[in-house]
Amino acid sequence: MVFMFITAAVMAEICSALPLSGSIYIWAAESAGPKYGRFFGFVVAWWSCTAWMTFAAGNCQTAANYIVSQLAVWEIDFQEALVMTTSNGVSSFGPSLKVSF
Repeated sequence: MVFMFITAAVMAEICSALPLSGSIYIWAAESAGPKYGRFFGFVVAWWSCTAWMTFAAGNCQTAANYIVSQLAVWEIDFQEALVMTTSNGVSSFGPSLKVSF
């Protein structure tokens, strides 16, 4: 709980010091200065995009694992190919359906 307050205080300080519309990559670009600003902005934007995609894929994989685990709980006897198809289908098409848990 204490660390959440520290993070909130840091974010509040950054927001008040750099009141720019955009995301964290704008803050990184402004903080790095004119010489390295574009580079750091690019790196932060790239890592943010990668983190968002990884988070979405992780959510879909969690949903697929939950669905497959329910097959075992309810003693539903499916073939392994059907279980893998279900897992891969949810993992592949979950982001397009905007599934979030």
